Amino acid sequence: MTIKKRRKDTTKKISHHISTPIVDELKRVAFQRRVTESSVIEAALEIFLSQTEQDAIVARRLDRLHRQNEKLNRDQHILLETLILFIKVFLAQTEETPESERVAAKDRGAKRFNNFTNRLLQVFQEGRLYKDVIEEKMVQKNDYDGAQA
Repeated sequence: MTIKKRRKDTTKKISHHISTPIVDELKRVAFQRRVTESSVIEAALEIFLSQTEQDAIVARRLDRLHRQNEKLNRDQHILLETLILFIKVFLAQTEETPESERVAAKDRGAKRFNNFTNRLLQVFQEGRLYKDVIEEKMVQKNDYDGAQA
């Protein structure tokens, strides 16, 4: 039978005060798993100490998600305010339709709305958004403006 000699440089004896219920649980777990109490404590400390690194990673991810969420909320607020302003201006500038033309105007409105929803569906199916188209046009315009200077 060979006995492993413990190298003094790989382990160190430490002494700390632990509450009685935790000590009882430690003894029970060590007995059930047929390992030493020291190995249970060492494994628990490794898990505990590695969690600080994991917690830092999670905290950074949460911070990034929070910033992204704040940006989305800001953008959504800007879009909502833009839509409200457009509707107010549109309603203020639009004259009331005379009674004799209301049926024709209603039909034109239904046709325009149908065209709008079809175009919107087509844009989403293609995966291109107007935002991307506008950015492309702005880049092209800036390139054109630079060529004239």
